[in-house]
Amino acid sequence: MNETDAAISYPRFTRLPSETEEIRLLHPLREEAGRRVEDLLSILPEEEVQGDVEMAKTEEVINALFPMVRVSGGQAIADRWAAHVEEWLPCARCPLNATAGSHVLAKGDIPCDVLYLGEAPGSSEDSLSEPFIGPAGKLMDRLLSESKPRYGETSLKQHYKYLLSNILACAPWLDLQARTVREPSKEEAQACSPRIIELIELAKPKGIVYVGRVAERFGPDTNLPTIEITHPAYFLHETSPRKDLVLDWKRNVLKLRGFLERIL
Repeated sequence: MNETDAAISYPRFTRLPSETEEIRLLHPLREEAGRRVEDLLSILPEEEVQGDVEMAKTEEVINALFPMVRVSGGQAIADRWAAHVEEWLPCARCPLNATAGSHVLAKGDIPCDVLYLGEAPGSSEDSLSEPFIGPAGKLMDRLLSESKPRYGETSLKQHYKYLLSNILACAPWLDLQARTVREPSKEEAQACSPRIIELIELAKPKGIVYVGRVAERFGPDTNLPTIEITHPAYFLHETSPRKDLVLDWKRNVLKLRGFLERIL
């Protein structure tokens, strides 16, 4: 999320776009990503190039082919990310593959400072192959913006790199026709666990933020600092009075900011 995104003024707890509206709004973005790939490949030089320039071009191609993830650090990391995608996009390690519209892998930066892990893709994510883009994803964007670490009294926001993913790559449907999802099972989480471990090894985060209690329950054992925050979906479905929701939101922001300030 760039500074322009962070500057957008979001209304508090008003109606968010429906799933149908989300898909209608986001499909043109996916088409534009495809056009960027074609444009980039058309301008890359055919002659052999050397050194840092060669690695930079490799990163450009990888970033264009997987526009949701920004890869930096050279050819080796780009190659490892490409291999990760090649292995896990056609994954059939559990029955969820049979009903998944897509395998939702990640969004953000590799390497990263912080890895955010939710529990599973929802309807919008399943349709567009991207994590945290539904109505709860909009609140997640706001949470990420408001919780950035600050430097003392100057209140200057620190820029850091983060990666978003889920414990499961496939949506665990409760009712496929109604497009509603359920909590992951232990067996489903175990089947997807090697993917998360591989993602951690690739992204090398300084800490992990579990978005929701379910994600924390099924998270892998690591030596990294971790924290669990309230899932943004809570604020969409909770029926508490408005003032209580605002207080819960502020507590969530401060909890996440405190964690980030300790590890970054």
